[in-house]
Amino acid sequence: MSEAALLTIAEVADRLSVSTKTVQRELRAHHLRHVKIGRATRISVRELEAYNDNLEGRKRRRVA
Repeated sequence: MSEAALLTIAEVADRLSVSTKTVQRELRAHHLRHVKIGRATRISVRELEAYNDNLEGRKRRRVA
């Protein structure tokens, strides 16, 4: 597994251009899967891509 395979909440927030609070809300709502390593929360790059694809799909359906 490469170093960049798991992202912090701050890194996810930066990639999505949202606040860390928004990422935490999505985690609590079970919209974004994550792993806990001790007290640290990590999100895989693959999961973030799937989440982002799902968001794009939801946006397209609303517009159509």
